[in-house]
Amino acid sequence: MVIPVVVPMNRRDLLLSAPAFVAALLPALASSKEIRPYPLQHKRSEDAKGRYMSQLNKSKTLDQRIVQMFARIDSTRMMGNIQTLQNFGTRHSLAPSIGQASAWLARKFGEYADSQDAVKMQPFQMPQGPVLNNVLFNSDTAKPSFILVCAHYDSRAHLPERFDQPAPGADDNGSGVAMLLELASILRGVSLKRGVLLAAFCGEEQGLIGSQACAEVAAKENWPIDLVINLDMIGFASPSNPLSIVVEFDQGNAHPRNDASAKSFALRVAQMAADYTELTVEHTNIWSSDYMPFEAVGFPCVGLYDKGGDEAFYHTSKDTIENVNKGRMVAVAKLLTASVISICELTEA
Repeated sequence: MVIPVVVPMNRRDLLLSAPAFVAALLPALASSKEIRPYPLQHKRSEDAKGRYMSQLNKSKTLDQRIVQMFARIDSTRMMGNIQTLQNFGTRHSLAPSIGQASAWLARKFGEYADSQDAVKMQPFQMPQGPVLNNVLFNSDTAKPSFILVCAHYDSRAHLPERFDQPAPGADDNGSGVAMLLELASILRGVSLKRGVLLAAFCGEEQGLIGSQACAEVAAKENWPIDLVINLDMIGFASPSNPLSIVVEFDQGNAHPRNDASAKSFALRVAQMAADYTELTVEHTNIWSSDYMPFEAVGFPCVGLYDKGGDEAFYHTSKDTIENVNKGRMVAVAKLLTASVISICELTEA
């Protein structure tokens, strides 16, 4: 599977924003249409549609190969990566530190790569702004189809246009990015029937700009994506219901024909929660995050979410690592690992 890139303003801008080992891999540039900001909502639980609680029970037998994979989960590593992301001060899409964050992500993904071309920068033009980068990691290009697991690495504080405010973004969305990196580590050397593409998007807080750029290319190039799994705020454990996780799925958005497939995948994820974790699953429609551009071009989408949008720290300088629960991160890592392996299927030894 070849991952194309989206076009920057010019090659000089691209080389300034990408690590040298990645920039050397980029193909010739082409034109791309202007991306308009997607209208976002404050993600309050009371505004979610299609809400209901999962009623699935634990299966009688478990896949011990999945259980054995849990030994690869490292909570200290996940929390350390969240701390590093927080230490950038802000990861606002227009702040100078955003280039440092993307370069760090590329290096971290590179630690789990078996080949240099497994990590790619996907540049895109912010509306009336700079060229930024999505960071893509794909360790196995030989599979006929794949799932895309994504999280945005940018952050914001009170106002989406203010890049000079502290925006630590530990839960939103350092938690999702740390989970992407953890999945890269967990799956290293694991042979699956479906491929797994990991994508760290930028420009989410300004209207899903990076994910729109990626979805545009995916549709144009007919990427064989079977499912998109979005990780946006997954580390907060509410004192009133610390084991709750929202498993979102497409329910009648731009492409209703995807609804049945998305629901089937969401039920698979919910079953993995029942089988391998103590998490309780609530379902809602997908909304206001990076899966929306992919749904709009026809790909089935699900998401994991912790209801952090209801909390006072949401989109403030108080979204710090103290709001991220280490035990919850481990539980979500188990859920994601089990879901990916169940959906992508281990090959026979």
